[in-house]
Amino acid sequence: YVVKTDSLGTMQWQRNYGGYYGDYCYSVLKTPDSGFLLGGVNSGNYWIIKIDSTGNQLWNQTFNYGQNDVCYSICQAADGSLLLAGTVETSPGCPTACGGIVNSRMPGCTLAPLCDN
Repeated sequence: YVVKTDSLGTMQWQRNYGGYYGDYCYSVLKTPDSGFLLGGVNSGNYWIIKIDSTGNQLWNQTFNYGQNDVCYSICQAADGSLLLAGTVETSPGCPTACGGIVNSRMPGCTLAPLCDN
């Protein structure tokens, strides 16, 4: 669930993304095209969503490396690639710090993991 407000806190729009269980947004990044990238978790997987300036979803992508993978932070490089940082749980109850680089300029992108597993 995302709400966009103006500088006075007046709601401009609101949108729901994902389902009803285990979907959380932990990071929001404004993009050069006035859209936004949302980073978080979708049913235990790293999850990024690209939305336009009015909240319409342009694409979304999940990445699965373990049982409970969570993207806590997202940033974008000058070349358009993304750096995702969070945790992956390769064994129950044992999360490991992890990050990855994503070429986000097209849907169907893949994550090049930077994990030390």
